[in-house]
Amino acid sequence: SVSGPHLMRVVVLKDALSKVRECTLKLGLPFKGMDETAGRTTDHAWVEPGEAMLVACTAEGKVRVLCAETLTVLSTLKGLFGAERTGAIPVCIRCYSQGFLLGGTE
Repeated sequence: SVSGPHLMRVVVLKDALSKVRECTLKLGLPFKGMDETAGRTTDHAWVEPGEAMLVACTAEGKVRVLCAETLTVLSTLKGLFGAERTGAIPVCIRCYSQGFLLGGTE
């Protein structure tokens, strides 16, 4: 998977088992229900245990739960730093077996 200011995609490995062709990486399609140009993805991580899900945080303060199999947005979480921290920006996210840890400014 790759992410950036206006990008959140799954990378597909092509021809990995081929003995004739060299394997290559191909950028997958955008997630349905997520406008990449409207938000700035600051970080993403794969949900543990491996369930083909990712979480991605944005500079706009949202955390999106994404399904890599169907390329859809399962949920959008807002206000995770609380009402008193309205200026906090999520900058990193890490997943663990019981959930995720979100780090931000302030």
